[in-house]
Amino acid sequence: MRRRKELSTTPGEPRLKRKGAARTRRAAISFGVFVVVSLVLLAALTQRIGNLTFFGHQTTYQADMADVTGLISSDPVKIAGVTVGQVTGVGVRHGHAVVTFTVDDTVHLHTSTETGLRSQNVLGQEFLYLYPGTTGGILRPGGVLPLQNSLTTAGVGALLNALGPFLSAINPKEANTLVESVDAALQGNELQVNSLIDNAATVSSTVGSLDTQVGSVIDDLDQVLTALAKRSGDVGTLLDNLQTVSQSLASRNSVLDSVVSNLSKVTGELANLTRANQGNLATAIGDLNSVTNAVQQNEQQLSSGLSTLGAGLAPYTEISSYGQFFQIQTVYLCLAGETTCTYNQPGATPAGSLPGGLVPPDPFAPGPSSTTTSSGGAPSGTGSSGAGTGAAPGTVGSILRMVAGNGSGSGSGSGSGSGL
Repeated sequence: MRRRKELSTTPGEPRLKRKGAARTRRAAISFGVFVVVSLVLLAALTQRIGNLTFFGHQTTYQADMADVTGLISSDPVKIAGVTVGQVTGVGVRHGHAVVTFTVDDTVHLHTSTETGLRSQNVLGQEFLYLYPGTTGGILRPGGVLPLQNSLTTAGVGALLNALGPFLSAINPKEANTLVESVDAALQGNELQVNSLIDNAATVSSTVGSLDTQVGSVIDDLDQVLTALAKRSGDVGTLLDNLQTVSQSLASRNSVLDSVVSNLSKVTGELANLTRANQGNLATAIGDLNSVTNAVQQNEQQLSSGLSTLGAGLAPYTEISSYGQFFQIQTVYLCLAGETTCTYNQPGATPAGSLPGGLVPPDPFAPGPSSTTTSSGGAPSGTGSSGAGTGAAPGTVGSILRMVAGNGSGSGSGSGSGSGL
């Protein structure tokens, strides 16, 4: 009884007990939170380092590969740079490696999916890289990707292995000299090198966007080279002939120089001559245009006359070939529609014409014949011949038909003479 009274008489003792219990509870809660956060961080770190998946469903597959050096269990499996699973085992079967791996159920692999290795770091650690295919069926769980789907690893080791024979063949001193020379040449030219790299990237992207056209050019070039290879003998002969021509031209270098200089002089003189006679050339071209227009207008008559000219002149040719004399009728041509025909000698009118150069009447013509008068000028004449139909008097067609012996047309004068 005394002790109870003594305890009860101590002031503030129940309050101190309550405060101690509250502190203990707070400490326990803080410690519990710390433990939970630590466990979460440890799990995340374990998943990150060990590539472990605590939640989610995964599917297991296998892949036959030629070489998996540097690949171990728990290495990541990636598609397009994204981790989708991990390697669970590496073994050997029939002389090649077998890799067992898991991927997320959301990833569906085709039987044409290709496999390869890529480096994780400079220590030689690798990870499995998948190149999803678009053909073939969906790979079933536990399925095996065949060995022909395995790609060769293009890593630093492969590069060093490929460069091994080259590095062993060169002289180390020469190699060092080459490296020092390249380094000295690149120093101070960083901007140019960066610009070169950027330009190369631009060219590569441009060529990549034109891969179809580049492929077509390569195919065409392949056809051309194949055709040239089939005719290598002809190409060799062509080169030999070209060499002979080059040697011949080289031996006549002085002659070629003189020809070039003379050609320059002739060109200058021709230019001066053309400039001095520009009016005469214009007149001649105009006259030539007139003659061309006249020939075009009488194209049919000219064609008919030329087609029968041989038959009309055949007797004269046959007689003259034996050296015999014969009498021919001279034809003086007068343009169609002209009322006056000119001669070299105005005072000496052609035989068969009337005094004053008038054309005698055509006895075979259905109507009055044309008359002309004589005056000085170019050699021509007027007259008439046998009547006919189909061409106007004095046209080219009528004259040629008369010479050919058809006896048709009009518009020509006549005279007489003899020849051998």
